[in-house]
Amino acid sequence: MLKLAKIRQVFPNRCIESLEEDFSGLLSSSEFNDGIKGRKRIAIAVGSRGISNLVMLVKKLVDYLKGAGIEPIVVPAMGSHGCATADGQKAVLNKLGISRETVGAEVVSSVDVISLGEVEMDGGEFAVYVDKVSWEQTDGVILINRVKQHTDFSGRYESGLVKMATVGLGNHKGAQQVHSIGTAGLKKLMPCLAEVVLGDDKVSGGFAVVENAYHQTCGLHWLGADEILDEEPAILQQAKALMPKLPVDEIDVLIVRQMGKEISGVGMDPKIIGRLMIWGEEELVSPRIELIGVCDITDESCGNALGVGLADFITRRLFERIDFQAIKENVLTSTFYQRAKVPLVLEDEREILEVCLRHFERRGEKDAKVIVIKDTLNISDMYVSESVLSQLGDRDDIEVVSGPKAVAFDSNNRMVLEL
Repeated sequence: MLKLAKIRQVFPNRCIESLEEDFSGLLSSSEFNDGIKGRKRIAIAVGSRGISNLVMLVKKLVDYLKGAGIEPIVVPAMGSHGCATADGQKAVLNKLGISRETVGAEVVSSVDVISLGEVEMDGGEFAVYVDKVSWEQTDGVILINRVKQHTDFSGRYESGLVKMATVGLGNHKGAQQVHSIGTAGLKKLMPCLAEVVLGDDKVSGGFAVVENAYHQTCGLHWLGADEILDEEPAILQQAKALMPKLPVDEIDVLIVRQMGKEISGVGMDPKIIGRLMIWGEEELVSPRIELIGVCDITDESCGNALGVGLADFITRRLFERIDFQAIKENVLTSTFYQRAKVPLVLEDEREILEVCLRHFERRGEKDAKVIVIKDTLNISDMYVSESVLSQLGDRDDIEVVSGPKAVAFDSNNRMVLEL
């Protein structure tokens, strides 16, 4: 009989204890105020990621701009997310807590774009698309985004202000163009586009947020538009050093309780689960996981289960909550089609676990290396099988919360676990 123990990984937990105070300091700094001087109406660009303290940051920025006599609006900067529609993107922000009622500024959503010109790369010409509302209805743009490693590639710029300025504010058309040439669009084209966008007088700059493994804000930086390309790479390296990972590299079965767009762009972070699944790109070296089962999708995803193809099995509940139109818009933009394939649908969590263990019955349930996590953004607390537990030994970064117990299920055949 399979038994699971609850463990807790201990990660560096340095964070900003006085975040509101520190943010107020940035807002009152001469560097920030130089960036908004002379502006009358500023668009605050907000993406689709579940960033800690996002509502507070946007609200305080809105209040400060109003106090300076500037009218703020909020614009979605999320490429093709939200089914690539204005209403869909506004709904995504609402799910993240961003609305007129919560932040005190109107959310103006549109997928229309204008072009700032063209750039050349590898013999091709590419238009520089930007959000039409931001460029035609305001005289300033401020970006707010988390800087972190990207799920699909490694480069000088990954997820952060550069990506938001190009792919995010490029709306569906801009995102589609960048992704049309695969990861080269992210590695090489994105910085070329950013030079034009950030060189436009419209952009004041951006707030770069860094989070630790516990999703606490541990870094907050104001970068003027002329500083972003030079300074974001160092912030990215800080963020990468804080990235968590699973406690062992060799895993037979990983059960993920939920996937979600606010957790990762593809529902599960490929660099946590060790699966990239992008045609032409080398697969990740670690971790090496033989079978992955996913149980549910978050409400905040609005049914967009892009990335479900990274799993081997999903529950019927997850399958029935999928919005295939949302997946279609997203994957046709990214062109990473393998990630949208629907895996084998099993009835519930009990069947997922049974099928996975049956695959390893030759060595016995007790020896199967099994890990259960809430999602790929929360891998501090998890459940591990006895085989995994025996590998952890007396590691200083591992705490055993409760000893191995037989897996129990509720009336819906969900595992009874505290995650």
